[in-house]
Amino acid sequence: VKTLTEVCAATDATTVRAEILPMMETVANEEDSAVVRAALAEQLGEAAPVLMRRGPKDVVHSLVTTSFLNLVASLIVDDHEDVRKESEQALIAIGELLDVHDLGNAVLTIVLGLASSKDEEEHRVSAVRLLDTLSPKMGPCLSTTFAVKELLILAQDPAFRVRRGCSEALASVAAVATDATEQLLQLFTNLARDPIWSVRKTCADQLPGFSNFMPAQARTCLLYTSPSPRDS
Repeated sequence: VKTLTEVCAATDATTVRAEILPMMETVANEEDSAVVRAALAEQLGEAAPVLMRRGPKDVVHSLVTTSFLNLVASLIVDDHEDVRKESEQALIAIGELLDVHDLGNAVLTIVLGLASSKDEEEHRVSAVRLLDTLSPKMGPCLSTTFAVKELLILAQDPAFRVRRGCSEALASVAAVATDATEQLLQLFTNLARDPIWSVRKTCADQLPGFSNFMPAQARTCLLYTSPSPRDS
């Protein structure tokens, strides 16, 4: 598994799809060792950019945006934390390779699935981290339509770790979603009034960066809404 990137560098995408992909699918779906599954997730993120530099172009595009991302989608909900973390990094790495259209159709579908998980707190925490990290690549339209909307929902999550993650994402999302001032202010207000101290503290820590992307009048409102990190 750990030689996947080397194999992709030496093999055309058609051969990878025909001969290597079935073995990867077997590892993702049937391998008992979490260490091996984590290694596969890591290699997916490293092999994708190598393949994108090779051809045939249409085969590479399908292989990365469909086959590789299907494997990542499976591994990112793995029972083992190490596998999930490597899968997150692989999803980010692949997302960086795609244009906005493919990012919205392929990568965000996985992220929104994690965000809507009702039973797994870890999946929702992962979704927030991914929205935070991917927002610069998503651009203003996708960030406003999806990132801000999902963060407003997740800021009401019963798990404080999910809400704290929303606080951590404030500045990075505000930097991109420039047409969502009203929604972002509502998001900040909700988090600033959170009953959990660590959520409010993180919100306060984000205030300097967040306020840079708010209009002057909104900054005045932030001063009155901002939580004190010392509040208990």
